[in-house]
Amino acid sequence: MNINIIESLKEFEKDYKPYENTPFEILLTLTSDDRGKWGEKFLHNLIKLCGLSSKWDGDSNTSNEDGSIFDILINLNRRTEVKTATNGLDKKSRKLRNHWQHENIYEENIWDDLLLLDINPNGFYLTHIPHSKMCFGEVRHTILEKKSTKHLTGWKFDSSRASLIRGLEAGITIYIDVDNNGNISDDDKTKIRRFIVEKFSN
Repeated sequence: MNINIIESLKEFEKDYKPYENTPFEILLTLTSDDRGKWGEKFLHNLIKLCGLSSKWDGDSNTSNEDGSIFDILINLNRRTEVKTATNGLDKKSRKLRNHWQHENIYEENIWDDLLLLDINPNGFYLTHIPHSKMCFGEVRHTILEKKSTKHLTGWKFDSSRASLIRGLEAGITIYIDVDNNGNISDDDKTKIRRFIVEKFSN
């Protein structure tokens, strides 16, 4: 009788935990709201390191007198929405999903910029979309080639491996490696600084 070692081990793949012992491990234990707050605070700190002003007050910016809804005020006047997502495990295939879900994006002109923070076990993608370039409904994003779908009072807009690659090629997305200790290299810090300054200084 022949025994295929790979086949005989497949049943144990259910114990595969790709985020285990990575800096992002705790994110999978948080509620979606807490994960979102973590992403906002994380980007708030990154933006300040880039030398731009950043105001973040937790939930305080969600209901302003002028009707605007945003998470961070960048460079004094750029109302910025932040959407944080991890590519969790597909329960059937037991492999990492190649998409990231972002929900409750509002079509109304109550924010100026959208930052998508898409996390995998080894690092994160950061994608910038101005309100004027965001797609709602049947129209696909001109670069990412993705459509949004209606979700509650807003829209749902997901990233995929393919759309992120298109974003990287077009310069609206960057990818940053994070080592096992949670550190970012000096070269990647420079990359973040250039990206943020370019997108928010004009």
